[in-house]
Order: sequence, then structure tokens, then C-alpha cells
Amino acid sequence: MRWGVASGSLVAACLFLAWSGVALGAAPPDRNDPCAAAGRDSCGTTGAGFYGSGRYGVRWYGDFRGAVPGRSHTFCIDLRFWYASRSYRYTERTAVGLRNKDGSPVPVERMRRLAYALWNFGRSSNPTRQAAVMLYVHQQMGDARPGELDAVRLGSRVAATYREIAQRARRFHGPYRIQTRLSGKLTVGRPATATVRLLSAGGSAVPNARFTLTARGASGLQSSTAADGGGLATVSFTPTAVDPTLRLASGPVAAATPRIFVPTRGAGAVNGQRLAAPASDGVSATIVLSARPLVATHASAEVVRPGDRVFDRIRVSAPVGTVHVGVELFGPFSRRAQISCTAAPSWRGHVEMRGAGEVRSPAVQIRRAGFYSFRERLTDQGGHVVTTTPCADTNETLLVAPSIVAGGGDRRPATDTSSVGAATPTSVRIPSLGIRARLKPVGIDVRHGTLGIPSDIGVAGWWRDGGAPGSESGAILVAGHVDSARSGAGAFFALHKARAGDRVRLLTAGGRTYTYRVTSVRSYPKGAVPVGVYSSHGAGRLVLVTCGGPFDAASGHYVDNVVVTAVPA
Repeated sequence: MRWGVASGSLVAACLFLAWSGVALGAAPPDRNDPCAAAGRDSCGTTGAGFYGSGRYGVRWYGDFRGAVPGRSHTFCIDLRFWYASRSYRYTERTAVGLRNKDGSPVPVERMRRLAYALWNFGRSSNPTRQAAVMLYVHQQMGDARPGELDAVRLGSRVAATYREIAQRARRFHGPYRIQTRLSGKLTVGRPATATVRLLSAGGSAVPNARFTLTARGASGLQSSTAADGGGLATVSFTPTAVDPTLRLASGPVAAATPRIFVPTRGAGAVNGQRLAAPASDGVSATIVLSARPLVATHASAEVVRPGDRVFDRIRVSAPVGTVHVGVELFGPFSRRAQISCTAAPSWRGHVEMRGAGEVRSPAVQIRRAGFYSFRERLTDQGGHVVTTTPCADTNETLLVAPSIVAGGGDRRPATDTSSVGAATPTSVRIPSLGIRARLKPVGIDVRHGTLGIPSDIGVAGWWRDGGAPGSESGAILVAGHVDSARSGAGAFFALHKARAGDRVRLLTAGGRTYTYRVTSVRSYPKGAVPVGVYSSHGAGRLVLVTCGGPFDAASGHYVDNVVVTAVPA
């Protein structure tokens, strides 16, 4: 046998072609093919391909057309049997249990590869491609005698195409399934994405697969998409219901078996070759998803006084039937960053909700200063959790304002705290009053219900959960001692003398200086200081606070707070 000069992979492929299967060389009972003349088809049913001479004479390398009505691409699966003829009245038969003419069964895996090759490569008018498909079909059927299909004689282009068919059929044959993966949890009303892949029997993603898409309970889904060269497609949609359903259907893909046609008339029924034709199938998937309803919650106030009553507003945007809303309130915490929902809540309540809309939680009175956060858990009538709102959400967090005790015998330890970076203020200066004080970040002393001003009366405290120098909104709160019975004048001893127009400078750890202009100086009874000094809303402003007013010897406290407000100069 002559194999010529070829690469190792090509030689292996040709050897497999020649020796695979039983290869007993089955032949028709009648060797006199009425459609053969010098080895060539005389019945006019050959299609795209060419003739070639080999060890066993002239052979047609390509497809057949016209032998089976309505089938423009069919391939012989029985070497050495009569050429196909329209007169043989080909009839379709099942491919299940297919055997070659030597009587050997065609394994399921080979059947699937054969079907893939016919559908993806065999619907062509390119002679080179059709010749390669013909070689591959007989390789899967296992009906060639040694040297009967000598691939080298067909040239390098046929050999290269054959290798491509073999590689792709091995990796991408069916049956197929559609795989989808979501980018995260779904929420009604919020855009979502999913990836879609058409997977082969071996789990490989099929490149450039096409899909059509429909949805119920979702909007914005494109009607069709295609995978990229790596087999991945990405789709976007927005759930409009808690149970959105996506239906995906692939474009035509190779069926798991080819269509088999057998001759049924006259001598052709016994002697004629059988034909295989491309067959397609469709793959679809219906995916019922679960989306959390879009639950918007908002605490009734940003800042309240001790003893005030608060509640939560709960709005559900999608119909969910009747749900039980469990409400929890966690706190107090000395700093916003410390808010956690792992410990037992300080209060629990509940409210029933029927369908979409808004309800209020029961009101609860809060007496202790510090940060608090609401959290809701929605459960359906079966007790299943529909959704849980996040812990420490900004809209769910409120502050019960601490008192500011900064004089006399009232010195609370600072709660605290490390620097927050370059924007951290390190000193405050009011040249007109001779005030020049270092600053330290502080939090809330939840035990005593006060702002944790540094115990060193010469050092003021910057509330780190408020604004930072340069903030365009909210209050930058700085509090300092007025004096001490033991240590004398404190950092803000002269603050009550401030006047509108005075300049205040804040120096930061990053070396920047921010200048503010005093706009108001007010005294308030303790417990009546506006809660806005703790607010993150409104125009950016600097608020300086100390103690003032008469000193109550009986209690050891100043009775007032002095509040100086300044705006960027």
C-alpha cells in the first residue's frame, strides 16, 4: 500500500480510514451496476465532488443529489454497492440499530459524529469539502477495505478538511443542551444579565450558536442573540415579576442521528447503496427564575432625640400576594461602621402586606443614643423567605443624637478611633479668638449617651461619622471642652465670643487647610441642640460645639451648649 508523504496526523487518519471496522469487504449480490460505466455514475445522481483512482479502481468522492426527492445532499454509506438511482425509490428508515453491510453495528458515538459532520459540513457545493465528508462518513461506518480510501491521493486540502471535520465532530457533536448562568441574585425592577451556552454531548460550548429568546415576567430581553467564538452569549433583561420565566431555543443544530434512506425497488433494493442525509434538531430550555421583589425601605428620620418614636417605611414594587413583614431594629452602635445585624435586635415588630404598595412598621420609642438600623424579612404565607433587606443600609440607618457634654466635671472618655486618611482634620484654629487646638477622631459613648470628646481638655474631637473638611453636604462636627475644675480653660473656652464673619481654619493630615466663615452663634439648653448638627444633609457646613451658659453647681454641669456654625469662606 502506498501512503506517500504526509504529516503524522494525516497518516494516522488515513490508516484509521483504511483499517477501522471489520472491513470484510461486503459486496452486492449482483456486481453488474446498471448505473456504472467505467466506474463512473451513469444515472446522473452524483453531486459535488470528484472521481479518483485508487487501489480498487475508480471511486466517487462526494455527495449524491436527486436520488432522494427533496434531498440535495446525501452520502453513500455502503462502499462497493450500486450507485444511487431515482428509480430505486428511496424510503426513509430509522437510524436506530444501524449496521454496515458487513453486519457490524455502528456505535452511538460514531453515529453522533457522523450526524454532526453531515449537518455542519455536508451541506456544501464545495467538491473538496464534500469529498472530505464522504471519507469521514465511511470512517464512521467502518466499511472500507485496506487501501480502499486512500486519503493521500485526494490531496492536502481534502486531508486538512477531513482533519477539521474529525476534530470538530469529536468535540461538538450532539445531543445538545442549553446552559444558563445568572450574574447574581435577581431583584424585580433591577437590570440583570445571564450567560447562555449551547453545550455538546461532551460539555463543550458550541461556537457561534444562535438563540431565540422570549420571556414572561421580564422586560428588555432581546429576541435573538448569538454566541461568540468561545461559545458564550450574554443576554440582559429586567425582571418585572417575582417568578420570571425565560424560554431559549437554539437555531438548527445537528441531530443525534442522520436521516437514512434505503432503496426499495427492483434489484436496487438488494444491491443499491443506502444514503445518509443531514438532519437537524432544535434544543430549547424553559427556565423559571426567582426574583426578589424590589423592596424600598426608609427610616422615618435621619436623626432623632432620645425618647422619640421612629418607624420604617416599606414599599414593595411587585405583586407578591400576602406577605408577613418581620421588622428588626439593631443598635445602639457607637459608629456607623460598627453596625451589625448578627446579635439580637433591640426591638422586633411585624406588619402584614397585601400585594404591592407601601406600609409602615409599628413605631418604637428609642431612649439610648447611638446608631440604629432597621432590617426587614418578608415571608410568604407558606413561611418561605421572599427577601431580606440588607443590614446597615444608609436609608435604614438613623441616629439617636448624643448629648454634648464639654465642661465642668463632665468628661467622658473618647470612643475611639483611628485616622481615616488624608482628609482627617488634625487641628482647628480661630485666630480672632486665639483658639488653636489639636483634633482627634471620636465616636459616640453609647454607655453614657454622649459624644466621646477627648479627656484632654486641650484637644477637641472631630466626629468621624459626620462630614470631613471640604464636604459639599452635611455638617462637619467638632466639639471641645470649655473648661475643667481641675485643669482650667479648655480648647473652646473662648468659643462663645465668636462673631459672624470670624474665620475658622481646619488643617488636615494631608496638609490642606480649609477656611470657613462664621454665620451664627447660638446657645441652646442641653437636650435642645438642633439635631441638624449631626445631619449629613443640607449644604456643607462646619459646626463647633462646647458647653456654656450658667454652671449648675448642684449637678456639676453647664446648662447650655454653645453652637457656632460656619460655611466655606
